[in-house]
Amino acid sequence: IVNTIPLPHDPADPFKVAYDQGYLFVIYQNGPLVVLKDGKVLSTYNIPDVGKYPDILTAGKYVAVTASCGYKVYFFTPSGEVGSVSVEPNPQALAYDNYTNTLYVGAYGYNVIDGISLSTMKVTQQIKINATVVDTMTFVPPDLLAVATYNQQVEFINATSGKVVATASFSPPDTGIFGYSQITYDPADGYVLLSITHHNDLVVAISSNGVAKYLVKVGLSLIRLIL
Repeated sequence: IVNTIPLPHDPADPFKVAYDQGYLFVIYQNGPLVVLKDGKVLSTYNIPDVGKYPDILTAGKYVAVTASCGYKVYFFTPSGEVGSVSVEPNPQALAYDNYTNTLYVGAYGYNVIDGISLSTMKVTQQIKINATVVDTMTFVPPDLLAVATYNQQVEFINATSGKVVATASFSPPDTGIFGYSQITYDPADGYVLLSITHHNDLVVAISSNGVAKYLVKVGLSLIRLIL
């Protein structure tokens, strides 16, 4: 451990974090969004309809936050809110393609992923998936989206064609993928790492061809993976 940052809310409050230019952005379940630097709170924002399962992600020059009970993605810099984009209702999963500067947004109750061009701040792409609940997703270079759904699958989708190229299915000891789950890409070995949080203490390592390679036991109720 090289640094410990005290947070302003009760440690029992579920939260997710993003880091940008020395600033720590913390979004809590049902809000607010808190911006810290050197352990000090600089700003606090109340996001309309932030809901129970907001996602947060550093995307290009912005930090994006979903209103998981609304229909918008909000964009921030350390200086404050810079705008929002309307997407499918109940957005709760984000992934960023730094090759094309596109932010992908998955939602609860819809089988469509919206692609927002961060150059124009408009939805320029829609990808249909084989599920209606996107719980978490991540970008896998150079052109894949790894999309974890509530039906306990991870779909690997070509972001250019919109086609599913592989699917990982598994049955953990208890239903594990839901709104608190997190997924991230590990460039060191090429695996996608998925936290299984619902009454579990597991991380699954999945190859991009849809093979669940490892199941690793970690601390209880893991809700954030950062690489």
